[in-house]
Amino acid sequence: MEKVIKMVGLIVGLTLGLVVFAQEDQMQEAVAGVPIHVAEHETLGAYLVDAQGRTLYVVVNGEETVPCEGDCATAWPPFTEEGMEMMGTDTMTADPGEEMTADSGMMAEIDSALIGTLVRADGSTQLTYNGYALYYFVGDVAPGEVNCQAVEQFGGIWYVLSPVGEVITTANN
Repeated sequence: MEKVIKMVGLIVGLTLGLVVFAQEDQMQEAVAGVPIHVAEHETLGAYLVDAQGRTLYVVVNGEETVPCEGDCATAWPPFTEEGMEMMGTDTMTADPGEEMTADSGMMAEIDSALIGTLVRADGSTQLTYNGYALYYFVGDVAPGEVNCQAVEQFGGIWYVLSPVGEVITTANN
């Protein structure tokens, strides 16, 4: 009987270990497959967008990042894994009307090593790029719109990011 209990314990332990490894692999695949793309703006240059071509922003105050919760998150919704699942991520748009796949050349401009996640206070998983939490602006309704570049709101200044993960501080005229 004791051998049976030890054997069951070993099987359960191995199974749990495999589940943990499988979950870690799935998380790495999910992060590596995130549809972050590059769009081109005449004033700002190359900047990050989502799969539908919507602009992604970061908020900073000097060298510090600023958390965005409550009213801030209403005006600046976080770019979350849960939100991507609802939108679907099978096709990606770099420029309005131009569909592309994950194998397209635009993906080469994104450094997947800079893609990460953080867990928000509400438990959702927000995407980051070079350590910066990514957000949308509710006033950007069409692909390619950049309506809130270099704007101060909610304790920080909102900017777009370059494909190398640097904050672009140029004002959008």
